[in-house]
Parts: sequence; C-alpha cells; structure tokens
Amino acid sequence: MTLKEIAEEAGVSAMTVSNVINHNDAKVSEETRKRVQAIIDKYRYVPNMSARSLSARNSRIIALLLPVDVTKEQVEEVAKTDPLRAAIMKNTLSDYYVSVMVGYLESKLKDLGYYIMLRSFFHADEILELQRHWQVDGCIMLLPKIEDEENRKILAQSRCPVVIIDRNYPDLKMLSVGVNDYRGGYLATQECMRYGHRRIAFVSTVEPERVTLSTVIHSRYQGYLAALRDAGIPEKDSQLLGFSSTLLDGRHCGEYILSLSPEERPTALVVASDTIAIGAIAAMKEGGLRVPEDISVVGYDDLPMSSLVDPALTTISQDLDAKASAAGALLKMAIDDPQMEGEHITIDVKLVERGTVTWAPGYHAGS
Repeated sequence: MTLKEIAEEAGVSAMTVSNVINHNDAKVSEETRKRVQAIIDKYRYVPNMSARSLSARNSRIIALLLPVDVTKEQVEEVAKTDPLRAAIMKNTLSDYYVSVMVGYLESKLKDLGYYIMLRSFFHADEILELQRHWQVDGCIMLLPKIEDEENRKILAQSRCPVVIIDRNYPDLKMLSVGVNDYRGGYLATQECMRYGHRRIAFVSTVEPERVTLSTVIHSRYQGYLAALRDAGIPEKDSQLLGFSSTLLDGRHCGEYILSLSPEERPTALVVASDTIAIGAIAAMKEGGLRVPEDISVVGYDDLPMSSLVDPALTTISQDLDAKASAAGALLKMAIDDPQMEGEHITIDVKLVERGTVTWAPGYHAGS
C-alpha cells in the first residue's frame, strides 16, 4: 500500500493524506482526517521516514537537549574519591524534574508527529556539531546551565529553531517557556507564615553565590524575600542555603539542618525543588526531627512522587503538562514559520496543600 493508493481509496489528494500523516490537522477537516486515518490503520501503512526526510528536507526529529551543569573536569575530580556521586553528577536524568519533563515532552512531540533525539552535553560546541551532522528540525533545551555565554552561543549559531525551557534572556529575541517563579516563591513563604513561622529558610538548587545567575531560582528567591517583607520580617532574618538538585543533595541539606542548634535552626524550609525537599525530609526524620511538628517544609514542582512520600509534600505546582505543550506548540510554530521572532510563554503556579506544613513550634492558632 502506497500513499497514492491510500489517497485513491479515500477519494482525496495525496497532499491530504500527507497532511494527515504529518498531523497538519488545520489543513484537513475532521471528517476527512478520520476517513484517511481509518484506511492508514486498516492497511497498517508506515511511511518511509528516510525518503520523506530527503524529499521534504525535514526529518521530523527534535533534539531534546539536557545540559550537564558541571564541567568534565569537575566530574573527573569527584570520581577519584566518590564514583557514585560523579556518576550522578553527569546523569541528567537523575534529576527527577528533568526525567518527568522529558516524559511530558516526548508525549507532546509524538502527538505533533515528531521523534526525539535525547542528548546531554557539557559545551555549546557539542550541540552545534550535532546540528551539522544530523538533520534535526528543531531543538528544545531543558533547564539550561546558568553560564550565559554557552547558551547564547547556541541561540546565535543554531541552524534550526530552539525553544528554551526554564530560562529567559529579556535582551534576546528567543523562544522560551517558563512559569511564574516569583509568585511560586511568594506563595510557598506565605503558606509558612500563615502557620506562624518567622524563621524561614530558602533552600536553593545552586550555591548561594550563584543564585543571581539563575533566572528560575533567583525569581523564586525574590518571591520569598518579598513575602517576608510584606509580613514585616526584615531581610537580615532571612536564610539562604544552597545545594544541588538530587536526592543525595537533599539528604545533605537535611543533615545540615540537623547540625544546627535549636536556636539557629529554621522552623520552616521553602525548598526550590521537590527532589531536595524529599531528600531533606528523609534525613531529618532519620535524625530525630519530626516533619511537620518540629520543622515544616514546602517543595516546588509537584512531581508525581510528592504525593506518595510520608508525609505527603506540600508544594508549589507548576503545570508540567501545560509547560511541555507550550514548548512543543512554540517550536512547531517556529518550524512552520522561519521568520518567527522571539516569544516567551509564562505558565501560572498554585499551592498544593498536603502534610508537611503545620503550626510553628510554640505558636498557637489565634495568638
């Protein structure tokens, strides 16, 4: 069965069949699409992707780019004393947020008729080389490294459209998708204060000195500070802690909290990642701290596992499905229209109340 034969049986043009196969639904009526699809399913027709790529000068392949936020030299140095940690450092999918987002993106791109090429990288040159040797229709970069020069090089020299998720450069005409991280930081802090907490620490996924370099984390931190100010808590009483974004780093965070005296210890944590929050809770519970009775915790992301841990994690939910849909739609628009200029899409967030926030120790409701 050929494309031409399908068109003849359906009583449509070969172009119409091609539009159905390529998911160009706007160009085909729903009734026609269903009729053509039924014939495709009946004969189990599979298009020759290589031939289509050569004739149409596109591959239906999207490169999903996952930056490694360390250098090769750093990995090699850590490997000398801690091989397990070195392996985690360069495994981009060990970050649960990244692995969940990859799943959402693959599903959305599949619905749009694309295949994904998954690629982690240390340097921008690796991606530019990939584009020279592979015919990809577009790229989506997830959670870029905070070194601006590397990301800007990819954007400036890319041979195809690139959509960036979780980073925005206001001075560049770029395609990007993010969430209202300022509001997320504000809501998380506000939830802690609603239960009488005033010693609230912000736990970052980057070192404190690098917070200003990360668009996402800096926005969440600024939301945290704004909530403190609005409640009359001076910035000098804020606490900024910095760890990386794996469960292991979350445990290090919990161990650090345990090392503090009761007078130094915050009574609540606003954590910039569910993964760190869950690791921290596990370590604190093992060390004798009760969550939330002794210390409250609010996470960020609303990953699937957040509702399954004990206690279930109160968190800021970003609609990951909507985020992936927006990235896929934005990239397809840019592929269809090479003249398309920059556009940034912002997804809203909301607080999901579960079981890791309660009244501050010694605080009584209504007091």
